[in-house]
Amino acid sequence: MTAPRTGFIVYATWRHDRHAARDFSRVLAWTAAGSVLWIVGALLPLPAQLPFWAMALGLEVLGALLGFPLPMMGPMDMGRWDLSGAHIAERSSLFVLIALGEGLLVTGFAFVDLDITPETATAMVLAFASAAAMWWIYFDHGERVGAEAMEGSDSPGRLARTAYTFVHLLVIGGIVLASVGDKELLGHPEDQSASAVVTVLGGPVLFLAGTLVFRRLLERRWPTAQVAGLLGLVAVAAVSAVLTPLAVGAVSTGVLAVVAAMETVDRVRRGRRAGG
Repeated sequence: MTAPRTGFIVYATWRHDRHAARDFSRVLAWTAAGSVLWIVGALLPLPAQLPFWAMALGLEVLGALLGFPLPMMGPMDMGRWDLSGAHIAERSSLFVLIALGEGLLVTGFAFVDLDITPETATAMVLAFASAAAMWWIYFDHGERVGAEAMEGSDSPGRLARTAYTFVHLLVIGGIVLASVGDKELLGHPEDQSASAVVTVLGGPVLFLAGTLVFRRLLERRWPTAQVAGLLGLVAVAAVSAVLTPLAVGAVSTGVLAVVAAMETVDRVRRGRRAGG
């Protein structure tokens, strides 16, 4: 839907805002090329899908990084864009909600196909708790911070591109990898392996790294909660060899919950209401 929507924007803006129309023409050319890769990948067998989809994702990221340049037109000037901070923050937060919801949905489907045991029940509870903690971390403070930072920026287009395109890849990637870790806990709660450690801890690490960079970019400060959380997860990784995957998952979920609580305490101390 991205290419048709962008094409409509070009058509709608061509008469009254020629600069915007030219900018979106650049975006249209790049998204159309990426759409071909997405569609071709979807029509191929599973082993061939990932390379095509990886190329499509790489093309979209590269386009945003370079300003969607075209021959004879060059790149767009991101500094000229006047964006609504509230709109961009809201749209991006919807992706976070979708990723969290889809992750729980997939984990739930995996859970109902298994025999209910204390281990699988605990893994399902941990999956819900970690998703709730990530939701808390992101939405208690970050959404409005992003909106306010862009509203006060001299170059909201560039800030939005960095914060809500590149940095948000870490946030969404962390949520997706955490979902993979949840399925690992459901299927192999007691079987220690490198893949279990990477997936169970990698999701929270990516998520906290993404929110750390996000807050640093927008607030010009290093958030103590995220730094402490990442150090805590590194400590868990150091002793993971003597823990079962279920224990690793329980501790990493606890780290996320502590980070969320620390963020809320910090927000209250600074006199900001929830969401801000």
